[in-house]
Amino acid sequence: MRRPLAVITLVALGAMILASGLVAATRAPAAQPADPRARVDAMVDAGRYADAEVAARAGGAALRTALGEVLLLRGRVAEADSVLRAAVAARGAEERGARVALAEIAARRGDRASAARLASGIIADYRRSAVGWTAR
Repeated sequence: MRRPLAVITLVALGAMILASGLVAATRAPAAQPADPRARVDAMVDAGRYADAEVAARAGGAALRTALGEVLLLRGRVAEADSVLRAAVAARGAEERGARVALAEIAARRGDRASAARLASGIIADYRRSAVGWTAR
């Protein structure tokens, strides 16, 4: 008995779809970055701002700057300003990033004098010693 070509094609296509679904179901989930800051950044890159905010808040003081940046992306400028000021006051590892974000907030608000003062301070720190400065 001869089967029509359309039936054979549909059976073959169905088998391929089934097989690809089984392969996809057995794959391990994508690895999450081990670094908490990298996880927050990955969520931001994926447009998952609410998840990024939750992760940054869970990270405590170590992710205070990341939290401020996420809040800024979400349009919550006053809250971002408060969080970033706390990060600067704590003099932690991400203080520079917090100062950069505060300069951005000042510029957005039209406060050019504060933006320039903050940016000048960052530039002066870099000129004193560029050691330890990263792209982050």
